[in-house]
Amino acid sequence: MPYTIEAYYANPQGADSVLLSAAEELDGLVDDLAAAGPEDRDALLYLAGVEVPARELRVEVDGQASVGALSFTEDTGSTATWFSHSGHGGGGLTTLYADRVSRMPFPPDALLPLDTVRQALREFRRTGQRPTCVDWQPAGFQLAAAACALTWLQVPA
Repeated sequence: MPYTIEAYYANPQGADSVLLSAAEELDGLVDDLAAAGPEDRDALLYLAGVEVPARELRVEVDGQASVGALSFTEDTGSTATWFSHSGHGGGGLTTLYADRVSRMPFPPDALLPLDTVRQALREFRRTGQRPTCVDWQPAGFQLAAAACALTWLQVPA
């Protein structure tokens, strides 16, 4: 059963969050982020109406470089965070941030083609789980704790 995604980002509607229930709407989200300026090209995605286990998929894209990066955080009693993993270093294309508040960058090997980012968002909507179409790398204990704490502070109440 597909889920409805609640997305927090600087959206064209000006709302705090937007509900996305179709794959095409997720593609539109990626398009919005790709067209946005450097400070507005990230989004936090949650499964609407699902509180436990808490799952967050964060996406940031660079439209000019045609790449994005993902982080997935899950709290099932203990919090774990993973970053996308491309298998190559990204070649210095761009710097994307796992957390904009702390300016913590994604590792260079987290960069993915935008088509892969779109596929991952669609899979998250379809399954409610960490997407399997992407390889993942642990964020590391200290990074995971910092990212989770700061990410939760960014979500409007």
